[in-house]
Amino acid sequence: MKSRGLGLGRAFAACALLLVVACGSTAGDPVALRYSVEFPSRAAAVATDRVQIYAFEGRLDCSSLISSYGPPSSWATPPVSETSAVSPCQLGNATLALPFGEYTLLAVGTAGTSELLIGCANQTFNGKVEVLPVRLTIFDFARPIPPTDCTLADKCGGRSCGK
Repeated sequence: MKSRGLGLGRAFAACALLLVVACGSTAGDPVALRYSVEFPSRAAAVATDRVQIYAFEGRLDCSSLISSYGPPSSWATPPVSETSAVSPCQLGNATLALPFGEYTLLAVGTAGTSELLIGCANQTFNGKVEVLPVRLTIFDFARPIPPTDCTLADKCGGRSCGK
């Protein structure tokens, strides 16, 4: 009888530990929000030197955010978090540390010092392991994407892809 009680006690302790691990993050604690960036074409991915992600609290209108894009100092709503500008080669398993809630992610891809691509996505972040795709589009149609026979893997592997 006694060993059965210890078994139930151990089972209860294991369940309690599982609940602590599963529920260890509270609503205000930052946790990793995974996202991915989708380029409009292979050539656009190769032409992009850097991508930066800005996270805004709440659900913002992506069309308005993109059409009014300018220097961050001119934004009416400041981002609550942002990434460093990184090479498209460094975007695998990309995350932002944010508390649970609703967010709008703005992605900006640059070539040299100029914006080349921009994209936006809304997400309710509730801790589920989901990858949020941010689809990029051409920022300025007057600046065409140069054609290339390279892939992003070629570029990341050090192949000279021309510009």
